[in-house]
Amino acid sequence: MTITTHRLPETGIAPAPAPSRRNASLLKRSISLAGHRTSVALEGAFWAVLEEVAKARGQSLAALIASIDGERSAPGAPPVSLASALRVFALRNAGQGQASDGSGGNGGGTS
Repeated sequence: MTITTHRLPETGIAPAPAPSRRNASLLKRSISLAGHRTSVALEGAFWAVLEEVAKARGQSLAALIASIDGERSAPGAPPVSLASALRVFALRNAGQGQASDGSGGNGGGTS
């Protein structure tokens, strides 16, 4: 499974002052899941957390994304986009790949 990264192109639409500038920070990566190609656009910070977690677990980024995709596609799971599932996973696991500081890596968030 390979992953490639691309910056999303500008749309040619006149940007609003702040909100449209956020899209410039999205990184689009193409991946193969369940035998078909797809692409996901996330902010760099989310990709960084996903890469950190994959490294901490001894997995490739592609394998981690495949496991998250499998969980979101499980019977009874609410419908959610892959990008949303990856963001939620990253938020829940931020700091997991860093040296242990006694916090458990959950950032004190609620479940």
